Amino acid sequence: MLRTLPTGLSEWAVHPGLGDEEAQAIEPDGRRVRRTDYEFFVSPEAREILQEEGIVVIDYRLLQEKWARTAAE
Repeated sequence: MLRTLPTGLSEWAVHPGLGDEEAQAIEPDGRRVRRTDYEFFVSPEAREILQEEGIVVIDYRLLQEKWARTAAE
């Protein structure tokens, strides 16, 4: 999926998790998906694809800060 992202700014929300007891308590049915998301996004394969495709991953908080500054103007 990373290789098929369109050129330009794209939004792809991922909520990886460790699948531990805390994750299971919060979302019993989603913990396996979050665990596999985590395992992929910390893998050498993911890093390689991101670099090859020129994809920059940012934290959602950066977007929130930008939106707050824009709204205040």
